[in-house]
Amino acid sequence: MPPTPTTSLRFHHRQSRTVHRQSGLHRDFVGLGHTLTILAVGAAIILFGLAIPARVGLTMEFCVGLMLILLGALNLTGAMK
Repeated sequence: MPPTPTTSLRFHHRQSRTVHRQSGLHRDFVGLGHTLTILAVGAAIILFGLAIPARVGLTMEFCVGLMLILLGALNLTGAMK
């Protein structure tokens, strides 16, 4: 006996909620990795007296600006949910 449409819809809904929870957990770990990277680089700069050349710093800031523009464009198109 083939599944009824309501059974199929219920399964799809339950499955989509599970995927959503997993992607949220993935985002938390990605954020944690980003935070730890910033902490490690900042600590190395302070403890070892490292200096980032101006050209590298400006390039990094430019990349951050491009990423913000890209994320804003994705958000406006509805690609990010």
